[in-house]
Order: sequence, then structure tokens, then C-alpha cells
Amino acid sequence: LLTPETNQIKILKEKEKKHKIEKLDNLISKLQNKGNYKKLKQIREKRKNFIEDQERKLAKYIATISKESLVAIGYPKGIKYRNYKGNGNKKLRKKLQKWAYNRMIDYISQACEKQGIETIQVKEYNTSKTCSQCQSKDTKRPYKNNYSLFKCKNCGKIMNSDVNACYNIARRAI
Repeated sequence: LLTPETNQIKILKEKEKKHKIEKLDNLISKLQNKGNYKKLKQIREKRKNFIEDQERKLAKYIATISKESLVAIGYPKGIKYRNYKGNGNKKLRKKLQKWAYNRMIDYISQACEKQGIETIQVKEYNTSKTCSQCQSKDTKRPYKNNYSLFKCKNCGKIMNSDVNACYNIARRAI
């Protein structure tokens, strides 16, 4: 979220949410192995309700802190289709199947609309690969095991790729 007064991006962390979801996922896998389908259905419903509740709370929080701002929401168009079955990236496909980004976008848009805040959807394509400082696409990931870091070969800027993408999404929205 890029606010006009401070011109800073706020990054929201959800460690507790992630921990509880992982716990429920582990329970679901154990119940699947045992074949306890009645309990499995209850736990899946509990997981779904917990995630939706957390997403609504996050959307409300975003709307609350976004007073007198334009909220730009990154839309990862085509991400599920580019990661088709057989592309060699099973873990990513599994994560993408659980990710309901359309629902989250709707929750944020509705929460902002209630408070009279304008929202805009911006395509995320190449936002984490383009340098936010010099707009160069001559970039690389400096460490093999750390994909979250970003380094521009043109200007030498090193930063988190998600933060870099936030700046680029804000630029596209404006």
C-alpha cells in the first residue's frame, strides 16, 4: 500500500495465519490417510472459514489505513494457466490451487468501496523483474536459494523483489 502522505509501502505479514493453516493442512493429510471422511469434511470447512475470515479482516484493515488514497491491487492474470500440469513445478501448482486471489481482490474492493476509497486492479506481469528505480529489465536473482532478493545489473539496486514489485504496481496505477 503506497500512501500519499508518507510515500511508503506498508508490507503486511501474516505469520500466525500461515501457522494455523499449515496446522490444519497437516491434520487434513492425516485424516485423508486414515480415511476418516466425516471429520475430514469438517476440518476442510473449518480451514475454508478461517481463511475467508482472515481475508475479510485483512481487507477491512487495508481499507481502514487507506483513507484518502488510491488502492492499487496487483492482479496476477494468467498465473495459473502459465503453470500448467507437467511444467516441472509441482509445488508452485499446489500453492496456486489454494490461492483464491480473485476472492481477496473482491474483499478489498468491497471494503474500500464502503469507505469511499477508489481501487484499481493492475496487471502484475514483470513487476518483480523490472527495476523500480531505473525501469531496466536487465535484472537477476543474486542468490540461488533466495528468490526474494532482486538485483538490477544496470543501476546496482538490491532489494526484496516483492517490495520492488509494489513500487512498480504503484507506478502503473498512477
